[in-house]
Amino acid sequence: MKSVLIQLPTEPSYWGSSATVRDVSRILDNLESMIESRFGEFVELRFDRVQNPTGCGVHCDCDETVETIHRWIEENWEAAL
Repeated sequence: MKSVLIQLPTEPSYWGSSATVRDVSRILDNLESMIESRFGEFVELRFDRVQNPTGCGVHCDCDETVETIHRWIEENWEAAL
């Protein structure tokens, strides 16, 4: 099973001008759950909450997996708000 590291931004302003630290925690909990539900049976997921993710924030030795997960996050992240 492939291992995927997903870095999620903890900077409140990333999530909206009025987002608080508490909002960010809730949003990231929701987003992690959504990603786990969508991809958890196919890959081993690890989440890292960081101030500023590197690259696109999705890291794996398989470029296709990175692209698939990154695209899904781009298309669905607002549902975590």
